[in-house]
Order: sequence, then structure tokens, then C-alpha cells
Amino acid sequence: MTTYLALYIVSIICGIASYKTKNNYINFLIIFSFLYLLVILIGFRFDIGGDWSTYSKWLNKMKVMSFDRIILKTDSVLYNLLNYFSIKLGLDIIGVNLICGIIFVYGLSKFCF
Repeated sequence: MTTYLALYIVSIICGIASYKTKNNYINFLIIFSFLYLLVILIGFRFDIGGDWSTYSKWLNKMKVMSFDRIILKTDSVLYNLLNYFSIKLGLDIIGVNLICGIIFVYGLSKFCF
């Protein structure tokens, strides 16, 4: 819980610093640094959240599936491909979380800025 409280405080500090600074380059660095921190926290989380066991079990099932079965197994083809390539690259669940974190933070940045 301390991590999330610290993230909240850092977001407030970044928001105030970005508001007070007139230099666009420094604003960009502040915002980029905060978004990078978000990606790292989302990507490298481990065994956190109520849905962790579901995604972990699904990834472990996919380790023994063939490529065509992974593609045809469910409706979420892109997520299955992400899992497949993460397994093949040896990144496991961390790779999946990092890519999903990048996608989420990109969307968040487009929405907020």
C-alpha cells in the first residue's frame, strides 16, 4: 500500500511541478518520467491483485499449447499472441505485464495530455 501512496504523492508533485514550469522541455521530462515510472510499476508487479492467479494459470497453460491452438483457443487473439511471444522470448508474465503497461500508459497519456 505504501507504493501506491507514494505513487499518488509523486503524481501530485509532478503535476504541480509541470504546472509551475514554463519550459516545455522540462514539462516533457517531468511527464515522461512519471509515465515511465508507471510502466515500471505496472510491468514488474509480481503476485499482486485479485486476478493474478487467473493470468498466471492461463500463461502456464499456454506454455504447452501449440501455436495454432493458441490462436484459435479464445476470442482474445492479440492477448494470446502477446503471451505466446513473451513465453518464447523467456520474459514470462513480466513481459506480458510490461507490454500491457506500455499500452495502458500510452492510452492514459493520450487521454490526459
